[in-house]
Amino acid sequence: MSDDAKENPVVTVGHIAAKAALGIVPGGGFLSAGYEMLHLLSKEVAEQIERRNEKRYQEFISSLFEGDVDPAVTEGLTVNDYQALLAACLTDIESEKSKVYGAAARAIGRKEIPENYKRFFILSISQLSLDQLNLIRRAYIANTFSLKPPQGAGSVRQQDILRVLGGVAAINYNSLESHGVVSESLLTEFGSMIVRACFDESNLTPQSISAKEWRQERLEIVFCGDSIGAVNSLTDAAWEHSFRSVNFSISILDRPRMYVPYHSLFLVIAEDATGIDAYKAEIGTLVKNRRVIVLDYGDNAELASELFPNHKRIGVKSLDGMLVMDVAFEALLENEQSGA
Repeated sequence: MSDDAKENPVVTVGHIAAKAALGIVPGGGFLSAGYEMLHLLSKEVAEQIERRNEKRYQEFISSLFEGDVDPAVTEGLTVNDYQALLAACLTDIESEKSKVYGAAARAIGRKEIPENYKRFFILSISQLSLDQLNLIRRAYIANTFSLKPPQGAGSVRQQDILRVLGGVAAINYNSLESHGVVSESLLTEFGSMIVRACFDESNLTPQSISAKEWRQERLEIVFCGDSIGAVNSLTDAAWEHSFRSVNFSISILDRPRMYVPYHSLFLVIAEDATGIDAYKAEIGTLVKNRRVIVLDYGDNAELASELFPNHKRIGVKSLDGMLVMDVAFEALLENEQSGA
């Protein structure tokens, strides 16, 4: 519900009707009652519009200057630009867009909108709804960051956000397309320009749309022995911590890999570590110049010290399953922050 709806004059009709009803009694009549009602209602509407416009104007100015009356902000803003944006702001059916108009004026003032785009830019933001502007904002964020999907290892793409599904979504998309904001389920350069102009940096982050970004660093999980349960738990925990991960057995270390090894590594040693010595050379190559956390599910401290000197070992044999995940990722993040 818009802020204007909270001051809808319809809610006062009952009060006005009570006053106008005086004309319905003998000596008055329906005509005089109707006239009185319209007169009082018109006055109430005028007062509401005045209050609404004052509030919108304050939000417009606040968004334009962001608390800093800097001449540079209005360097490229002509009187015609200012009047056009303010008029659109005051007549827009969505009061929530007041700050958008102020931000748009700020962008024009900073000369972030090319001169030949200005008129089309002002017209477009006045005709697009706040929902549509937020839709392209989400698409812009998806195109700028690697957003984690609700499940799986892929990324949320702008096409996933803009894809036409019918109904209101199709109407929104067609409107955006008609304004040159999107094309073939992708933001156009003009669409991106609108987003950057209408929203500040704090509203162009994954957090601003309650999304999570994949970490840039990926994670390898290498296991020896019967560690499938632990590996599956680590893989799930990696996803929860926004790490993309791969896992494989230590027995295939001598095979060529189709990707560049990742910087971070979990090495899972099962309770029975029989045979791990046979891969000593491969393990040496595996851990070289990498951040390694050794999760030991047995009593292999001496073996781990020999094979993984200078790397952190965590004995997890006696720890609860979920606690293992907490301890493991806490250690990994500490390594990441320290650059170890």
